[in-house]
Amino acid sequence: MKIKTLPLVLLLSACTLTAPSVSWRAQRPLQYFEADGRLSVKAGEQGSYAHFDWLYENGVETIHINTPLGTSFGRLCRDAERVVAVDARGRSYHADTPERLSESLIGIPLPLGYLSAWANGEWANAAPYHISADGALVQSGWTVRRHVREDGSTRLLELQHQDIVVKMVFGTSRRVEGLPVNEGRCPAENFSPV
Repeated sequence: MKIKTLPLVLLLSACTLTAPSVSWRAQRPLQYFEADGRLSVKAGEQGSYAHFDWLYENGVETIHINTPLGTSFGRLCRDAERVVAVDARGRSYHADTPERLSESLIGIPLPLGYLSAWANGEWANAAPYHISADGALVQSGWTVRRHVREDGSTRLLELQHQDIVVKMVFGTSRRVEGLPVNEGRCPAENFSPV
């Protein structure tokens, strides 16, 4: 989908220049995480943007992606056993990992499995990483920069891999550390054949 990205890119660039980056730490157990905001994805000369609502609870991570007018692009659900995406028409798509799913759907292996760690200022324990001289986290082929508000919550998460740039501007976010109370599953209707 082609869109005009210049105003959003300028806004996100301004956020990058004014927000301080923070130090990174090891991934901690996550019991609950919720966030919302705006995101842009630019691959070469093509770009798009949307709104997101993100929830991680009881071991289930769900991300809803909506147009700026509130129409659903689709949703992604991940639990301990599977990953599924459901598009705006109700068609479902499955894969073993979020990265494989995004690559098969849009041709880009987005690091969806690591996003909740990165959004909380952590490197994912499951993969090697290093911190660059400018303080960016480099992991699984992505360079990640995180900018925070005064209370330490994420304001901007910027991911770059070759010519792909993903920027997430957070409206709100809340995190509760600890192990999930129980292990949930993505809703069964997400996995029914289409």
